[in-house]
Amino acid sequence: MKNIKFSLFAYIAAVFMLAYASLIYYPKWKVNEGECVLSWDVSGYYFYLPAIFIYKDVKQIKFKDKIFRDYNPTPELQQAFLHKESGNYVMKYSCGQALHFLPAFFAAHLYAKNSHFPADGFSKPYQAAIVLWTLLTSLIGLWFARKILLRYFDDVSTGVALLLLLIGTNYLNYASIDSAMTHSFCFTLLAILTYATIRFYETAAWKYAIVIGICVGWAALTRPTEIIMALIPLLWGVFDKNTLMERFDFFKNNNLKILFAVFLTIFIGSIQLMYWKYATGHWIVYSYEDQGFSWLKPHLEEGFFSFRAGWLMYSPMMYFALLGFIPLFYKNKNIAVACLIYSILFIYIAFAWDCWWYGGSLGQRSMVQSYTILLFPLTAFITWFFTLFSTKSILKKYVLSSLIVILAVFFSYVSLWFTHQAHKGGFFVAGDMNKKFYYAVLGHWNLKKDAYKLLDTDEYFYGTPHNAKTLYFNDFDTDTLSIVDGQNKANKLLFIDEWNQYSKIYKVKNEGIEGKWLRMSADFRFPAQEWNQWKMLQMQIAFVKDGKKIKDKAIRVQRYYTPDPKVPIYIDTKIPKEDFDTVHLSFWNGEGKTTTYIDNLKLESFYEK
Repeated sequence: MKNIKFSLFAYIAAVFMLAYASLIYYPKWKVNEGECVLSWDVSGYYFYLPAIFIYKDVKQIKFKDKIFRDYNPTPELQQAFLHKESGNYVMKYSCGQALHFLPAFFAAHLYAKNSHFPADGFSKPYQAAIVLWTLLTSLIGLWFARKILLRYFDDVSTGVALLLLLIGTNYLNYASIDSAMTHSFCFTLLAILTYATIRFYETAAWKYAIVIGICVGWAALTRPTEIIMALIPLLWGVFDKNTLMERFDFFKNNNLKILFAVFLTIFIGSIQLMYWKYATGHWIVYSYEDQGFSWLKPHLEEGFFSFRAGWLMYSPMMYFALLGFIPLFYKNKNIAVACLIYSILFIYIAFAWDCWWYGGSLGQRSMVQSYTILLFPLTAFITWFFTLFSTKSILKKYVLSSLIVILAVFFSYVSLWFTHQAHKGGFFVAGDMNKKFYYAVLGHWNLKKDAYKLLDTDEYFYGTPHNAKTLYFNDFDTDTLSIVDGQNKANKLLFIDEWNQYSKIYKVKNEGIEGKWLRMSADFRFPAQEWNQWKMLQMQIAFVKDGKKIKDKAIRVQRYYTPDPKVPIYIDTKIPKEDFDTVHLSFWNGEGKTTTYIDNLKLESFYEK
């Protein structure tokens, strides 16, 4: 009884942590538009349900205009695309997650129909129900993860592994705050599948064969690449020639159960084919259009170590899981082969995807579902770690063990810090991180937004300008693109909008410019915020010689959005050693549709102190 208590305590602690993150720290059903539960990819998984059960419109999805007007889940329609041959819309994402959402949807719809909330599929009851349901799914997955680990490891190591998973990886985010994404659900399916696999080989019971078929089919229906989950029931317990032959004998003796599991997998997976046939007349439709895989050149280095979204840069605790394959092979060879083969193939597939950073991803969200299997080497590493305390080697007992503890604390801090920054802090910018920005903000809590400049430029002046000299100033009172300031009739402003994408180029001649840096500055007013970084207004400065650019820098000024009527923003750049004849100052709206007003454009030169 003494040992059983710790892993149970760890699980209960995980329950409270996940519930706190999901329901109190950042309850997504209380926020709106792009930050709400049913936004971005999640709204794409979910679109099937209102289309089928509320609007009875799966092919034309005419209700989308009202939903976008009332809830604005994404800046543009990404939930479906127009299939030109049939003239119908096709959902981009597979329907497995919609099937998962079904109980929550029906409960919310029943509640909405008997309340003051619109029964439109997207009002608050639907958002809240999805959060609660997916949180429960995460807790079920973690419970089964504990059950399967306890079959191979002691209770304390299992409990520690569960806690490190929570505080040291992006699992915390995707099992609580962003639990409506597919990753935590697939983690749960894999945990149940692994448990059913273990029990199937122990009992050969029909019920476990059925669960195996359902889990593999449902996982593939949710994320087609998850078909590799089939490796777990195929390889679990196989590690040499004898165990391989035993497996063949088991399959032969239980062929009807195996065939039925395969049938369930195919039948569940074929639901997507039936939808495509109904919507377009074709059995197979590639709904990701121009996105695909680079099978011969997977993005392994970027996937592991990129500052943009590298797995180990944002979930460094998984270094221990990778190292844990060594003790796993020594102590648990019977499962090590299956874990290793699955992990290698999973990583290869995940990083072969051309959009390897997976859009708005906190680290590699694509890796989360694999944590069910990676928990085995992680727990093996922890088990080995505890053996250090019984060794006679002072180096291992005190130095190595202390180093591992320090790293675990640091890795946990990094992971928790980034989880906070992704939602409230603001110093994690999904899909746009880079090395300079990563190290500039890591661990800080009160930096100014000015640090965002490092997302766009590798030159950043940290000190106080010395001997500053104004080289150019323009208040736009005589500019042909300027308009009267609505808040101050005596003033005029330059404006950039959907129809005026470019300002003219303001040229400053190099008539003996002195100094080490140039600073381009202006005052901005943002009537609305642009969320798409690629469509943000850019503030551009370039050094030109005989009509050719020899150096240019730019920043996206909408990163510093506030509703204030005057937002001063500047960009600093070093004066190049190469000769130049003019400096060009300009603004570009990035094909965005938002309007920005600009005043008091200035160019200054200065030295460092």
